[in-house]
Amino acid sequence: MKLMTLLQKVKEISFADKVQAAKDAVLTPAVMDVLYMLRLNRPATALLMVWPMLWGFYSPAHTHWGLMPLVVLMAVTMRSASCLYIDLYNPAIEGESDCKNARAPVLAFLVLMLALSFLLAWINGPIVMFLAICWFIMVAAYPYLHQLTWYPQAFAGVIFGGWSCLMGQGASGGLSVELVFLFLAGSFWVAAVETLKADIKRSQDAEKGVKSVALVMGTWRIPFMSSCLIATLVLLVLTGIVISAGGLFYAALMAAQMLLGTAYYGIHLNEHAAARATYGRTALAGALVVLAFMLS
Repeated sequence: MKLMTLLQKVKEISFADKVQAAKDAVLTPAVMDVLYMLRLNRPATALLMVWPMLWGFYSPAHTHWGLMPLVVLMAVTMRSASCLYIDLYNPAIEGESDCKNARAPVLAFLVLMLALSFLLAWINGPIVMFLAICWFIMVAAYPYLHQLTWYPQAFAGVIFGGWSCLMGQGASGGLSVELVFLFLAGSFWVAAVETLKADIKRSQDAEKGVKSVALVMGTWRIPFMSSCLIATLVLLVLTGIVISAGGLFYAALMAAQMLLGTAYYGIHLNEHAAARATYGRTALAGALVVLAFMLS
């Protein structure tokens, strides 16, 4: 009877409850702390460098497809390293992370991510290694820009967007002429994403004295983001012309632009909630651009 009663209770547990129980067993508080430090708990943040790096990787016709996992892993580790560095030297930038994690484990994971990033850059070739060293030098200055200028998001666009395109194409075997347009496209795209992120937490930034485009532009911040995205589209179209892309390339680009257009227009209607939703949709649009290059 006891066995039957136990089996009956197991049957009464819903599938959703079973999934939640399995999730709780795997994602323990210690695991979540690590994911939080590395920003792997927020896919949109973790993928910020992945998409521009893949734009550069897939843009030339001579891409070595087998290297794609290494390129993705390099982008993720570099992004995590940059977030850990920011947590150490200016945690107010991230808004939510005010010294939540002890300094020692953050420093340990920073060293680990830097080692992995340099190893992956070395595997991807001397061009990528040189670009990675330059990237880390720029990242070292980034946290301090939030105290010196109102436009750190523009610099973030170059670091996490344009420079990622450079490294992605370097990993594919060399640098091509279309990289000029890709560099600018990646820079404008990430500048828009980072401005959106600053817009979500602008009240916190104002309290902590963190400067951002979202604060200095006021009501003009949304037109600024829209202008960055329009510039991104134009530059990607020019890239497609240079590489002689087919119709599927432009169809995927239009799908990405329509997704972003509706999302950013929604910010006017329901500001805070729409801004958070748009942050995730922007990451999805980045994936559509990757698909566009794969179809070209």
